[in-house]
Amino acid sequence: MERNLSFNLHVLTARLDRAADRTLQAEHNVSYSRFLALTLVRELGTPTQRALADCLGVTEPSVSRMTAALAAEGLLDAQPDPAGGRRTALPADGTPISYRTMGDGPHLILLGGALRTSDDYLPLASVLATSFRVHLVERRGRGASGPQGPHYTLRKEVEDLLAVQSETGARLAFGHSYGGLVILETARSYPVFDRTAVYEPGVPAAPVPTGWMGPYRERLTAGDSYGAFVHFIRGAGGAPPILAKLPYWYLRYALRIGFRGPSWQRMRPLLAANLAEHEQVAAQQGKLAGFGAVTASVLLLCGSRSQLASKTQFGALREILPTAVQETLNGLNHFGPEGKTAAVVAERARAFLL
Repeated sequence: MERNLSFNLHVLTARLDRAADRTLQAEHNVSYSRFLALTLVRELGTPTQRALADCLGVTEPSVSRMTAALAAEGLLDAQPDPAGGRRTALPADGTPISYRTMGDGPHLILLGGALRTSDDYLPLASVLATSFRVHLVERRGRGASGPQGPHYTLRKEVEDLLAVQSETGARLAFGHSYGGLVILETARSYPVFDRTAVYEPGVPAAPVPTGWMGPYRERLTAGDSYGAFVHFIRGAGGAPPILAKLPYWYLRYALRIGFRGPSWQRMRPLLAANLAEHEQVAAQQGKLAGFGAVTASVLLLCGSRSQLASKTQFGALREILPTAVQETLNGLNHFGPEGKTAAVVAERARAFLL
């Protein structure tokens, strides 16, 4: 019955789309796909082609052709962004921190997690940009931002966030995983935010596994990226139990065969940064009580499919934060703010932050 309902909804949606297309073609000489693109441009403000492509669920070249045609017909004013869609903030140590801005409304900073770049959060940013002026940060060690540097600490990330906040004047923030830790650590010492939403922030309320870090570092030094990653997923505590029980050699072989696509290509250059960031998470152990100094209102989100131990830690954090609300989003795991489920997280965050 559930399958039939899903199929019927799909058929109904397709028929509605075709009916809308016929009406728009007859009355306004514009296709439904182009009408949808124009509507999104109006809602997002001045989006980049990449942001528009993510919202439409099509490729960037496809959006490029569409916007060119709309501009030729006088329906769209397409201009090159002199900053390439990106801006730069300079923290105390002078490391350039790149961020891209989209949408219109209250200013909101979006900060991602370990082994992720800002590109991984474009679907989330695009939905939020319908209600906010979103500043999507490329944390240090990634993309157009500068390197982590030899003296990297969590304090550097706090300084980076403060620099972006100073440039934008944002009083709202959203953070995922390690990005959530950075936001809460910043809010603990600096009252620059009024409201923050964090999804499964990397704040340790229990002992942090560190035994994997030595072998991970050795494999990285040897140039064995897959070997290092296996030590991480088996030892860091976030992987499903079945993976932790599989032999090292088997997992390494399986990853080399099956994990070679765009996700791995984005992740691979971040493996060294991943170690440095998890070392900082471990360094926060025993400091949970300090988050009682956070004055901002906090929405603490987690996924129902995340590990029970993790959800217990989030509950402990909620008890420490003075003005926090904790909610569990059904069917989501630790990576809820990414990909197809990003819209679910965005809608809940929007309701709290507005």
